[in-house]
Amino acid sequence: MKQLNITFRRPIWIVLSHLYLDSELRESDYINIAFQILVSPYNFEEVQQINKKEVFPVLFPNLFGAIGSWNNLNEEYLIKRIIESQEKRNRLINTMLTTSYWASHWKLNGKWKRLEKRYNDLTSDTDIKTMGILKLWKEEKGVFKVVKNRFSRQKRDGSQ
Repeated sequence: MKQLNITFRRPIWIVLSHLYLDSELRESDYINIAFQILVSPYNFEEVQQINKKEVFPVLFPNLFGAIGSWNNLNEEYLIKRIIESQEKRNRLINTMLTTSYWASHWKLNGKWKRLEKRYNDLTSDTDIKTMGILKLWKEEKGVFKVVKNRFSRQKRDGSQ
């Protein structure tokens, strides 16, 4: 198994898990996921591969509602399951997962299209680039919230 950088993967795994929740994502959810991708060390295509090879194998059964309604996920459990899944991989399991992905990824296509649009909007937003928000985020690990389609810095205690 290829060694994963869990420090960098963890936030991506967590935000991607929202695509598998049994609840409708709001526009702000898509913007948050897109922003997390943008500030990660991965580009959009790499995140799609992380989803396909790391998150999807653990969470795809949730797409079919076999476990009933749910709208939250234990992050530690998710991380543990993804790591365990990666450790158990062999050629047969990879083939089965690839087949499962191609047979059922259509359930996520609409979400990925909306997410990609939000991501592209963020990467082309000159205000974000001009304000240096990405640099600030990466240096200080600040928390941002969406305010009228713009981002404002929020301290960890929630004050402005």
